[in-house]
Amino acid sequence: MAPGRIPLLEYPITRPFDSPWFSVVAYTVGLITIVILSVANVALVGYDPVSVFRSDFNSTERYWFDKLTPSFASRSQPGKQCDAHVFNVGDSLITNSSLFDWKVDAVYKPNAGEAGFSYRGSTLEMCDIVGLSVLTDLNTWTMNGEVMMYCGAPDAKKDLAQLSAIAKFGVSNVYPGSTVSSTLLRLPPTLTDDPRFELAAVDIGIQFYGAYLASNGTGLATYSLLAKFNTTCVEFPSGSSDQSQTVCDDSHPPIFKIIDATGIMSNRVLRPPDVLFNRNPATYELEEPLRAPILNLINLAHAAGRLDLGNPAPNNFLTNLSMMDAVLKAEYPSASTPGTTTRSLLYDAWRAQAIPDVGVQFVKLEVPGPSTLQTVFICHFSKLKSTGSFIVSVLVATLSMFSSAWGLTIVFATRVVKSRGGTEANCCRGHDQAGKLDSSQEKLGEDREGDAASLGYEDKPEEYGLPISLPSPDSKLNWEPLLHRNPGST
Repeated sequence: MAPGRIPLLEYPITRPFDSPWFSVVAYTVGLITIVILSVANVALVGYDPVSVFRSDFNSTERYWFDKLTPSFASRSQPGKQCDAHVFNVGDSLITNSSLFDWKVDAVYKPNAGEAGFSYRGSTLEMCDIVGLSVLTDLNTWTMNGEVMMYCGAPDAKKDLAQLSAIAKFGVSNVYPGSTVSSTLLRLPPTLTDDPRFELAAVDIGIQFYGAYLASNGTGLATYSLLAKFNTTCVEFPSGSSDQSQTVCDDSHPPIFKIIDATGIMSNRVLRPPDVLFNRNPATYELEEPLRAPILNLINLAHAAGRLDLGNPAPNNFLTNLSMMDAVLKAEYPSASTPGTTTRSLLYDAWRAQAIPDVGVQFVKLEVPGPSTLQTVFICHFSKLKSTGSFIVSVLVATLSMFSSAWGLTIVFATRVVKSRGGTEANCCRGHDQAGKLDSSQEKLGEDREGDAASLGYEDKPEEYGLPISLPSPDSKLNWEPLLHRNPGST
């Protein structure tokens, strides 16, 4: 490529601002701006993001620049630095009380994808125990059960989906004299040796085994039931002790209904007999000697489930001993000896607040408030960069911001001067508003005119404030202008 075809580099003709105060103010403001930008960029680009695991969704880390940051833009606010934890069907849910290991059974209204729910540390105040199933089997000397929980009332919090969960519990070898062991129930460290479920299972084992012996081996061997708890307001029928009033404050004993119950006799006969062929079979009603300890177990599981959820209902006999007589049955007819009664081991132990035959006092149970789920959240915090990376990042960001601001300031000031300063603002320095020259420039012009006349040039009208001498057409000198202009100019 020929050098003549390459566009020539250009440089602007500059002119200083006449006002000395403008320069002083500009340099002062520029210095202050550099300091402010440097401090701001330390907070903006001087830190690297790091991810850590925290158990509290509202975990925060404070920084020195929090006081200088508006509240709406501050990163150090609860709930802004951690990501929600997503649970799916089948995942475990363990509250901070750690009484049960809940399994997500179904998500009816997911808030994470199509079948999951995101958890942001909300309390479980919208969760309650809605059902319970029990299976007792004399053939294997076991008692197993499931507690059913439902979360998500119509006015539930937005970050808590509507879901159900199931917690299993069980006790094996429940006959007195054998080793009693808790197999599935999760207990907190302070209640590891708490025999409440074991005592309830022993009450059931004593009565069922007594009935089995009294029937000469033809009595009930296996029994299962499904109970549904009422978690809404209940209106008692007229004529009752409650005078047909509506109860919504949980001050009365928990209300539940056994909606399905079946039994298998020792001779393998089903009760009711049409349970396999009838879609709506009749509920198998137990006699009082067997029914009473089963009801105590249902109330115990309901109370423990609510305790795990942090429900402060006053009718929970585990936290309010005054409700024991209204909820638990202290004694009931003996299944092995007609005409006599049997005391409930669960009732007597909890009334005495001591473990039988040991004398160890039970730990006092309290509900400080609604429970939360134990889980791990990924939180995003900031860590100061290494020295080299820190200096480069802050320096580059500060210089780029300041250069842009400085350039815009000069452009704006130039436009102001040009709009207010008259014609001399658009000319080289030394011209007045009328286009006149000072004495030194006037003398220089006269010398140039003399030189041009001796060489055969003639004067032409002034352009841009200076006389321009062009060669006469009759001159023998070559036509060579003294002032070169850009191509295409006139």
